[in-house]
Amino acid sequence: MVSSVTTILIFVLLLGYLSFRVARTGVRYEVNQRNSTLAALVAQDINAQFNAIWGHIRLFAYQLETAAEMLPLQARAMLELRLAWPLTYRAVYLFDQDRTLLLHVGDTLETLLAIKDVQEILDRAPIPLTAEVMAACEAAQAGQVFLSPTYIIGVDHIPVIYMGVPVWSRQGELTQILVAEIDLRDIWRRIDEINVGQTGRGFVVAQDGTVIAHPDRTYIGQPVAPELLRVLEGYEGQTEYTDPRSGRIMLASYSPVGGQSAWGIVIEQEGDEAFATVNSIALITSFVLLVGVGMAALITIVIARGITSPIQQLVAVTRAIADTGDLSQDVVIQSQDEVGQLAITFNQMIASLRVAKEEIASYSHTLETQVQQRTQELERAYLDLTKQHQTLEVILRSIADGLVVIGGDERILLNNTVIAEFLKRPTETLIGQNVWDVLPSPALQQVVRHAFTTPETVSTADVVLPQGTVLRTSVGVLPNIGGQARGIVLVLRNVTHELDVDRMKTEFVSMVSHELRTPLTSVLGFARLMQKQFKRDIVPALPASERSARRAAQRIEGNLNIITSEGERLSRLIADVLDIAKMESGSIEWERVEVNIPEVIEQAVAATRSLAQEKKLSLRVTTNDNIPSLMADHDRLVQVVTNLLSNAIKYTDEGEVHIHVWSLAPGNEIAPFGPRDPNAQPPLPATVPLIAVSVQDTGVGIAENDLPNVFEKFKQVGDRAAGTRRPGTGLGLPICREIVAYHQGHIWVESCFGKGSRFVFVLPCEE
Repeated sequence: MVSSVTTILIFVLLLGYLSFRVARTGVRYEVNQRNSTLAALVAQDINAQFNAIWGHIRLFAYQLETAAEMLPLQARAMLELRLAWPLTYRAVYLFDQDRTLLLHVGDTLETLLAIKDVQEILDRAPIPLTAEVMAACEAAQAGQVFLSPTYIIGVDHIPVIYMGVPVWSRQGELTQILVAEIDLRDIWRRIDEINVGQTGRGFVVAQDGTVIAHPDRTYIGQPVAPELLRVLEGYEGQTEYTDPRSGRIMLASYSPVGGQSAWGIVIEQEGDEAFATVNSIALITSFVLLVGVGMAALITIVIARGITSPIQQLVAVTRAIADTGDLSQDVVIQSQDEVGQLAITFNQMIASLRVAKEEIASYSHTLETQVQQRTQELERAYLDLTKQHQTLEVILRSIADGLVVIGGDERILLNNTVIAEFLKRPTETLIGQNVWDVLPSPALQQVVRHAFTTPETVSTADVVLPQGTVLRTSVGVLPNIGGQARGIVLVLRNVTHELDVDRMKTEFVSMVSHELRTPLTSVLGFARLMQKQFKRDIVPALPASERSARRAAQRIEGNLNIITSEGERLSRLIADVLDIAKMESGSIEWERVEVNIPEVIEQAVAATRSLAQEKKLSLRVTTNDNIPSLMADHDRLVQVVTNLLSNAIKYTDEGEVHIHVWSLAPGNEIAPFGPRDPNAQPPLPATVPLIAVSVQDTGVGIAENDLPNVFEKFKQVGDRAAGTRRPGTGLGLPICREIVAYHQGHIWVESCFGKGSRFVFVLPCEE
């Protein structure tokens, strides 16, 4: 009997122990899974915040102007950066390429708000620099972005990192170095929001195992426990260790933050809290088992036979539960005595374990549902990105011209197959190449670099490939929020055939012009000779009394004058047609000599003064002092001014024609006279001095809707409202536009209909 009681006692204790171990293992697994999921989500959130700061400071460095005269603007930008992100950036330093401190902004928010003028920043005396700041500056001097380890500074245990970013000029040279001292406390606020039960907490550790963020600030800067260090080194994903401070068992799960940092997130919870339910059940079960065993022993002694069968049934059920883990089995209660009460208690214990198992299963199902939802969200985001990528590929394939996108470092970011076919190179080998290695063109290089400084322009340039193919390149700009160019789009079209056609057209026009000029020259020569002979020999010989003969002579003289004037007009037309054809084909010969603009104006005025006198118009000239000379084609510039003066006189019936010459400093603008043609007014260069020439009249003016057609070939828009047309070929202004464009200048028209017009052209000159 004693042996039977002993056997029952051992069996019951073993069953309780196994049940306790199974429950504890299940709870540990669920707690670790939950904490691992939470650690991964927090790590993802912190990584996103840090990457935003990383990208923001790199973009800020990319947008800095690097010229020495830009220091006030750089100081303003650094002050605005601190004011916009006072909790993130503790200090910002700007060095030159020799690591000499140029600017620093490391004040408190109250001090920053009190700064009224950036000159206060420029006038600051040099300050002592910490070893961490100089280490970041020295690392970035090598040309790469540097990110320091995490440092804990001050009595408040403030976690900071130092970021060094090289600042490049538009020519690709390292000119400055930006160092930012980044306060991580704003990122760590996410740690303080973690809530895992009553004792759970999260904290951040560096790669060397130092705590750099913790709800309990006294932990910051301290090393973690050795058991937890194994997790950080990648040996385990979860661990159970003893906290050296509290002496409590902790369940910890780890997730790396990833990205540019070397941090890790640890979520831990006290084991007593995690296993509270299991411990309570185990305590109750142990107590119930001990009471039951005592009662069974007592009853066994008193009524051995009466309790043998129920105990055997209890043992059988217990063994079945231990073997299968099936908690749905209950002990059949055969009596209400002590054995029956034991059976009831055992059933209650099984019921408690069943409830605990269901709660664990429910919590596991909730976690699985959350994971599935997040997975679906990621799948939808991936599908959206895939569709956008497919759309971009379709667009690139559908473009018949070559397309290249380059970044600020002048390297190729994107290209289509057409440009690869032009260059006879595989498409995938172009990405990352310097654009001038594959498209060596000084003209295109000048246009692209000018576009980086004036993003609103759209320019063109021709590129001649080694095999003779000519690609006409349109240059567009991708601006960012700050207005600076962040990328250039090159669209290249094969215009070899078109240029061949233009060349043939020019040759044809030249041939026809020559064939027309030869007989026309003879006609004009004979007409002038006849005029001279008529005046010298015939008119004096006529009797004074013969009025009819004199009237006939006058008619003959008038006809000779018409032949001469119309022949000269036809000669000018042939010359204009030949000029415009040569300009379009690029075959015109240009001369470059030192030109004095006031002398050009004087020659043009002398050539048109008689026309103004015939119409009784005032021809006024205003020339400012200190007009610089420039290297240009003297005769072509005289042709431009003469054409503009002739047009002004032609369309002005009363009043005056005013020509004004002045120099324009870099960055200055010309006040408008009236509505402008937006297509004919490119922005003025901001970095070189200019010579400006304007021709203003008090004539009929030009309607605003006709302004875009002023510089079109064979079009005349003056006097349209009156329904009349004045003499002219419609080629003078297009020729002016081509001549000004050759000299890297700009020309445009401004007009108030009925009040007059003003034509303005500007030419760049050296200081």
